Amino acid sequence: MTHLIHQLLDKSAKLSPNKEAIIYKGNCISYRELELISNQVAHVLLKSGVKKGDRVGIYLDKSIEAVVVIFGILKAGAVYVPLDPSVPAKRTAFIIDNCSIKVVFCTTKIIVGLFPYLSESSSVQCLIFTDDTALEEKIPLEVKKVTWQTVLQAASNSSPAIDLIESDLAYILYTSGST
Repeated sequence: MTHLIHQLLDKSAKLSPNKEAIIYKGNCISYRELELISNQVAHVLLKSGVKKGDRVGIYLDKSIEAVVVIFGILKAGAVYVPLDPSVPAKRTAFIIDNCSIKVVFCTTKIIVGLFPYLSESSSVQCLIFTDDTALEEKIPLEVKKVTWQTVLQAASNSSPAIDLIESDLAYILYTSGST
């Protein structure tokens, strides 16, 4: 039987709920916590209008939250697009426009430098902040803004019922062109 990666997470959360799933810089999260929070991410994405196949950007530094977001995006049936905060903002804006990204997971510090480069017809409809410091005056886009606290208060008891198969697109990766 073929399993999708988020289904394997569900299985691991049931078999070893208290086992460490992610360890990063001295912090850790169990399989149960990873399962619950990724369910919350998926439900928030669906409530924000994300549909199967929609592109969702992950504009975050490496972190536990970034891994949680990947699983949540997959559970929502969306396609994740990693956006590297260390590359020039102009390139990131190109990727966002080129992919028609609807939602971007970010921090206030990282996203602020991107706004001068986004086109006026940008496809971004929602920003989800993992740092809970989103200040309205710093965010010039007229988009929905969601805090991490809102994500953590969303339903988490089960993954959304999205009909997914192994040939559905899971991610889009832009390379620097050097490979």
